Amino acid sequence: MNDETPGGITPRQPFSPTVRLALAQATQTRMQAQSIIKGHMIGAMSVGLIPLPMVDGVVLIDIQWNLICRLADHYGVPIRQAYKAILVSAVAGSLPVLVAGVGSSLLKLIPGFGQVAGTLALSNFGAAFTYATGTIFMDHFERGGTMLNFRAKTFRDRFRLEFRRGQDTAEHLRPGVQT
Repeated sequence: MNDETPGGITPRQPFSPTVRLALAQATQTRMQAQSIIKGHMIGAMSVGLIPLPMVDGVVLIDIQWNLICRLADHYGVPIRQAYKAILVSAVAGSLPVLVAGVGSSLLKLIPGFGQVAGTLALSNFGAAFTYATGTIFMDHFERGGTMLNFRAKTFRDRFRLEFRRGQDTAEHLRPGVQT
């Protein structure tokens, strides 16, 4: 069988085997990172079930810290406890979104409807917040970023967009919703 085209040119594969292997590994690494984010989103959704207002916020911040540490470890990025202040300031940089989370948490103080509404709102908020944080750090680490060159301004600029995407993604994580 002749592999040549009528013009005498032999078609070539678009990438060498080495490049194809690297692409496959990068895809696998990204899928594993997305799985880490999804697992933390599910954990963040359960934060809404904590009956104590404001305690849920502390637990949510801890989930964010754990998520970033797991992603850093996944990408081989060293992380130290000293970076926690940087991360807290980055997360706090999304203040308008955090205010909505605090409001959802405080709804739980109202007996009956407030408790239900606060639980549902905080579950969605926690998942979307976690998605946004995880996606931003995943992309940062994939581009070769470290904790030393992470810029909170970049985080703030992109956070709202990823938060909206996270709200859509959270809807598919709810029990009974087909994905």
